[in-house]
Amino acid sequence: MQYQKLYAAASPAPAFPARAAARSLAFWPGSPFWGLLRGARFMRDVASHREETDEAMALLASVGLAEDAARRSAHLPYGKQRLLEIALALATKPRILLLDEPAAGIPSSESVAVLGAIAALPKDVTVLFIEHDMSLVFRFAERITVLVGGKILTEGPPSEIASDERVQAVYLGRERHG
Repeated sequence: MQYQKLYAAASPAPAFPARAAARSLAFWPGSPFWGLLRGARFMRDVASHREETDEAMALLASVGLAEDAARRSAHLPYGKQRLLEIALALATKPRILLLDEPAAGIPSSESVAVLGAIAALPKDVTVLFIEHDMSLVFRFAERITVLVGGKILTEGPPSEIASDERVQAVYLGRERHG
């Protein structure tokens, strides 16, 4: 009975094709839902959306996860989970992508892939990220806004920020802030 309720709740809505790429990412063989819904009408409906399934695979490939498509996300290393989050966000075709400390907690061996995926994001997507690692900020930013104590200290291109004595004082520890 519980599965029938889940099936009813998971039935495709009329707007299914618009969200198919994001949903398809969760319904690959081996995902937690595959065994639960295998053979159900829902799976036939998902399979009939080949274009959306191909789009989901392309999104996974764009962030380096094509080989992991059949793995449960819970079994992916943390860095690959972050890549999956980026792929899911890209499935919505955003104009702005907000990333909060995208490399935080990721081992350096995995952060290369995450940073590479960020660098390869489409140029028509504006990326706004909050980051404390200044080398990472300077690697990606075209424009930087420096906050201290919740207030704007300065903003400008990376070259101006790097040479700003106030920024150096606050972020290199010569001045107290907060």
